[in-house]
Amino acid sequence: MEGVTMIRIGGVEIGILDLDISFEEIKQLNIHNEDELKRAIFQEIKKRNYVPSSKEEEYTDGLYKAYRKFMGEKVEEEYEGLEIKILGPGCARCDKLEQDVRTILTELNIAAEVLHVRDPMAIADYGIIGTPALVVNGIIKSAGKVPNRDDIVKWITEIQNKS
Repeated sequence: MEGVTMIRIGGVEIGILDLDISFEEIKQLNIHNEDELKRAIFQEIKKRNYVPSSKEEEYTDGLYKAYRKFMGEKVEEEYEGLEIKILGPGCARCDKLEQDVRTILTELNIAAEVLHVRDPMAIADYGIIGTPALVVNGIIKSAGKVPNRDDIVKWITEIQNKS
């Protein structure tokens, strides 16, 4: 969807409308106080997006982190558990990879957030050329092919054992 950027808020990927436009407007305000900046970002985003009142603090923190990335700061990603992304437009190979991952997770009895990223711009952010690609907790494990089952199991269990 054009104009929507996916960011992590409270451990969940959320689509935010006109995020870059809002961030450009905030940047022009030249706010240096962190608390003021967080409030300004939240209020600006809330103008164009629905924010559940029970999640305002999580949104404020997630939006602030996204703003810092927007400003070019290095921001450490926080994963609450296992996150697996399949990057690809939804072709047969991409769908097969997603199904393989879900089957393996079920067989291993491992809980994970599985996202199928279809947006070409979001895929391009990873710097890969060939799809499908498999990303486990932010690390590209495979690109341009459907990896074999043994490799997928190895990658998932390696990450799972580290947590």
